[in-house]
Amino acid sequence: MELHERIQKLQSIEETLHAYLAQKQQVQSKLMELESAAEALKSAKTSFRIIGNIMVERPVEELQQETAEQLSRTKVRLEALEKQERRLKEQAETIQKEVVESMKNTAGDVNGDAQ
Repeated sequence: MELHERIQKLQSIEETLHAYLAQKQQVQSKLMELESAAEALKSAKTSFRIIGNIMVERPVEELQQETAEQLSRTKVRLEALEKQERRLKEQAETIQKEVVESMKNTAGDVNGDAQ
């Protein structure tokens, strides 16, 4: 792979990484909301679910179960994002090292030719 292609690939990976980080932040925020809701439901005597523009009373146990399921799915999603983030960072580091090495070799060739 040519230096220019490596640099483009690195930029592409970094853009993808930024997108994953934004998604990760959203998922972390949702996770915090769900954890807060789960905690509030522990001591709730009544609970409500918003459906469209109305609020409907639901059994606490039903909402606890739904919240637990959502928590589980959100944690799995967060783990997947973190795994992909690690992979992308590793790829970026590898390509970055290749680019630096290639630039050193190119600079060495230019300096060697000038002598």
